[in-house]
Amino acid sequence: MGNKVKMIAIGLGITAIMDLITVKFIDEPKSFVLGSFVGIIVALINIFLLEIVINGAMGKGNVAVAAMLEFVRLALYVSAALIMYKISLYAVTGYALGVVILTLTLAILYRKGTSDEL
Repeated sequence: MGNKVKMIAIGLGITAIMDLITVKFIDEPKSFVLGSFVGIIVALINIFLLEIVINGAMGKGNVAVAAMLEFVRLALYVSAALIMYKISLYAVTGYALGVVILTLTLAILYRKGTSDEL
């Protein structure tokens, strides 16, 4: 298993544990877990888009493509949050926690040297 896959698996595991603990204490566990799942997917897509921006567009000096991809990353976060808001506030909370926990986990593991690449 590659370092990138290992980092993502650890992040998913930590998020799953958080979901299992949290659903016992809230009224709408399904919408919270849905939000968390969407948050994980959005965070993973954004990390891969960031990798494209850093390695591809910025490395080749193509600032316009890099700026467009940054806008797409931001629009993805905002549109997913708005969709979760339409479902419920529990979904928004799950979404936010899914994004933050996965992103922090990947950042900490990357900083500790678990991966040479991200």
